[in-house]
Amino acid sequence: MRNPIIARNKLIKLREKLSSHTPSIGSWVQLPCPITTELISSAGYDWIAVDLEHGAINLSDIDNLVRSIDMAGAISFVRLPDHSITTARKCMDAGFYGVIVPNICTKKDLRDIALNLSWPPTGTRGVGFCMANKYGIHFDEYKEFSQTPFLVPMIESEQGVENILEILSLRSDAVLIGPYDLSASLGIVGQFDHPRYISAINHISSQCSASSIPFGLHQVSPDPKSLDRLIESGCLFIPYSIDTVFFASSISNPFSV
Repeated sequence: MRNPIIARNKLIKLREKLSSHTPSIGSWVQLPCPITTELISSAGYDWIAVDLEHGAINLSDIDNLVRSIDMAGAISFVRLPDHSITTARKCMDAGFYGVIVPNICTKKDLRDIALNLSWPPTGTRGVGFCMANKYGIHFDEYKEFSQTPFLVPMIESEQGVENILEILSLRSDAVLIGPYDLSASLGIVGQFDHPRYISAINHISSQCSASSIPFGLHQVSPDPKSLDRLIESGCLFIPYSIDTVFFASSISNPFSV
């Protein structure tokens, strides 16, 4: 892992970027391949999120993926698979700068996961030598860094929409919408032009703006025009597509009938 001082400085710059209302564009990986992860991490994105909820990546893969992102100079985040305390701590020990947490429905959901990301006195995560502090070489530096990891709750349910004000009362660096799960919770799977979906998005966006917390949506298709529209709408924290989608959109056979 990089020196935690370098990691801290990168997060400071990212937080400053977001606080100045400048969009931060990252990307997403679902394949457990360090080579493709390094390639996408070298494309100029601010950060790369390793997806443990969907895709083919397991906990046994994350050490090499973190190294690949580090080698390319990007910030590494992980989208957790669930709210497991053990998984969250294991991911932070691997050296991720922070986490994107799926399906935050209540204030308690966010408080519990936040406590398990940070070392004491801020949190309750176990303290020890690990990849994140280069197995003790950067222990003191990491002790400071561990107090405020980057934290992004995902709002993916009708309950999360209803409780957004309470959720926003806790510290977070951004809020991210999971468009497919949110539409499913509303009973309109994939209908992103449905009034109920649009109303939910507008409600979350306006509450985030009032709380001065950056708001974002996952732009799944690799479409620059759609990305521009998201930015114009006020989105600031945007994952742009996914390694699997980049690949799938580029493999059509020109000779197929």
